[in-house]
Amino acid sequence: MDNQGLYFDGTSHIRTANTLDQNNVNSFTYEGWIRPTSATLAGDLLAFENAPNSNDASISFNGNNIEVDLDGTIASIPITYTNVDEWHYVGVSVRKYENNRSTVCAVFGTGTET
Repeated sequence: MDNQGLYFDGTSHIRTANTLDQNNVNSFTYEGWIRPTSATLAGDLLAFENAPNSNDASISFNGNNIEVDLDGTIASIPITYTNVDEWHYVGVSVRKYENNRSTVCAVFGTGTET
């Protein structure tokens, strides 16, 4: 239905009980829809933290790039974005291959990047 959803201001994070250890983390996927109000995308989509303002992992927008940060290692994926105040699909998958090695795939709107 139109005009329904949750508003995120980039300051509310998921608190985890333990520090992220990529050796123990398996694959995960984030999917959602956003309706930006600015031509420049910035802020967290999803952040895991073990203490206030101490992120272990996050999926964020930074200067129209999707950034995935896993314990300080950042994958930055450029996206094409022009339509303010329209709904856009966002999907990010992190696939773990082995200890300390993952692949990141991001979908924004109709574009896919890895």
